[in-house]
Amino acid sequence: MFVTYAQLETWLTCRGRKADMSSILDFLRGCVEEETQVLLDTELRVQGRKRSSKKLEAQCREEAREHYVEEVAEIIRSGWMPSPWAVISYRRKPKAWAVAGAIKQRIEREEDA
Repeated sequence: MFVTYAQLETWLTCRGRKADMSSILDFLRGCVEEETQVLLDTELRVQGRKRSSKKLEAQCREEAREHYVEEVAEIIRSGWMPSPWAVISYRRKPKAWAVAGAIKQRIEREEDA
């Protein structure tokens, strides 16, 4: 369904969906920023650096976006439901599941209309 993060954002902001999905988009953007920081901190630790660069931050943000779009698309395709351990153990999965669930509900409403 979504191959790129830009496609996901475009779908969420498409006319007719924008008002309904704006809180989901805000949540997703917050998740991406949290993941970006985790990835950035990990890279700095691995590289033994104390300060980041704009380039490294941009790379981490793009990687975070890729992680989320892949997980959201897979959850929508597969209908995956989180187990308690998935919620406890994984940083992104429960959040990606929540975004995917909201998108699936919207798709169902559009198909019923």
